[in-house]
Amino acid sequence: MSYSFDPTLIAGNPSILTGQFVTPAAVSWVRMLIGDMNIGNDVNGNPIAVLEDEMITGVLGSEKNVYLAAARCGEIILAQNVGIVSKMVGQLRLQFDHTPDNAYRGHIQMLRAKGMQALLDNQNKSHSVFVLGRRPRRQSFDSQS
Repeated sequence: MSYSFDPTLIAGNPSILTGQFVTPAAVSWVRMLIGDMNIGNDVNGNPIAVLEDEMITGVLGSEKNVYLAAARCGEIILAQNVGIVSKMVGQLRLQFDHTPDNAYRGHIQMLRAKGMQALLDNQNKSHSVFVLGRRPRRQSFDSQS
């Protein structure tokens, strides 16, 4: 399993966000959008993250754009870290505050909305070419000639 994040791939490639790409740049964009750039180092000093590149690459291949892939990856991270919200056994009560999780869920919703908007924008662009394109002129033939 591997981890990679290259901020130089993000700096020069914003157009990658709205298309379906499975490239190192797309993996870096997803990592940046979900905040999974580097959570520490393993015992050998290698950088580690929550999701491996292979998982992100698989999600990128199944989603229509980087925003939707990032939203899906964020959902995977949330699913891995689901904790107890509230549990009571006799007089003992456990309650976890999921305020950061709720903020992250809001971020995922924003990514999904951007991804859906990008899909609609691309669809409207291709549709508008057809609607606004030139129609061929009809030739009229005079019966007198």
